[in-house]
Amino acid sequence: MSYVKEINLRNFRNFKELKLNFKNGVNLILGKNGEGKTSILEAISLCISGSSFRPGKYDTYISFDTNFSNIKTYFKDDYLNSDVEFNFLRDKKSVLFNSKKISINKLQKKNHYILFSPESLSVIKNGPDERRNLIDELLKSFSLENIEVINNFKKSLKSRNKILRDFKKENITYDEAINILNSLDELYLKYASELTHKRIEVINQITPFIKNAFQYITGSENVDIFVDYLISSEKANEYSLQTVKSSLQEKRATILKAEMALGSSLVGPHKHDIQFLFNGSDSRYYCSQGQQRALILAFKMAQIVYHYGIFKKYPILLLDDVMSELDETKRHNLLNFLKGINAQIFITTTEFDLQNQIDHSSLSVYKIVEGKIFDNNSTGVNL
Repeated sequence: MSYVKEINLRNFRNFKELKLNFKNGVNLILGKNGEGKTSILEAISLCISGSSFRPGKYDTYISFDTNFSNIKTYFKDDYLNSDVEFNFLRDKKSVLFNSKKISINKLQKKNHYILFSPESLSVIKNGPDERRNLIDELLKSFSLENIEVINNFKKSLKSRNKILRDFKKENITYDEAINILNSLDELYLKYASELTHKRIEVINQITPFIKNAFQYITGSENVDIFVDYLISSEKANEYSLQTVKSSLQEKRATILKAEMALGSSLVGPHKHDIQFLFNGSDSRYYCSQGQQRALILAFKMAQIVYHYGIFKKYPILLLDDVMSELDETKRHNLLNFLKGINAQIFITTTEFDLQNQIDHSSLSVYKIVEGKIFDNNSTGVNL
């Protein structure tokens, strides 16, 4: 099992220079808001997945009136050591794996992480974009093929939308637009169908784990949880790949005029939705905020178990100030769940007494106080 052994930051966000060593267990990072706790998790996520879970351009990573930023993370597993380095120069970046350039797609297969955050707990009540991203992130964590399918669809969607925009702006004629769209749509429908079907498959596979996790985290045994994949507001969980493609083709034929008038594609997985059902009802409207958060928490827990079933090892877990969002029962049950997992876990929190609630044999505590980090084994490091 691979874990983060050390991280070095230079001019990254609010850290001018930072070096931290971590243990292969629970790493608890304590501090007030604005001290940089989330930035440490963000740097770890960048070196695992190649992208941040926080919005922003590359230049937002660079601080202290400089023109560059550097992150270097050292990983260790049972067989070998490795390192990942990110260099940011305003609007440019370079990524190195063991001192050699690597693509983001290949980097994503080296290690995996699962993020728990206040934002992720709000996915159900937010827009469909976030629910789709939840499923796509799940897909990307399992294979390069899934990453390629997602990227292929995004590229084909971008090409298709360009033609529709060009027609709306009168840069091309109607006949030219139709001819180009007809040539593009064979591949577009192929990639759209593949991505849609992969989403349906993984939702069907993980749903039983979500139900079990929800019952565990809430202590409610008589609750039925299901996840529907919706195409044009219709449940598509039983659709085969061919059924998906036929559905998209039919919809494309009926809505093409509207797409050309709007200048944007209206058919495809970027327009689908995911519905979490609580005892048969849409959780967006029939569940409390606490129940909605418990559902997403159960999804994340199910993802951990599902990941282990595929790879026979656990991913790295990042919990960013999520404990404050949970009531006492859910927090207690989540900590018990984490206790039984042989994974490296990072938890950030403003609650300094949380360290006394975590019963784990390999707990390391880091405190950020007025520009210094104190850990179990040091007196402080200037930032």
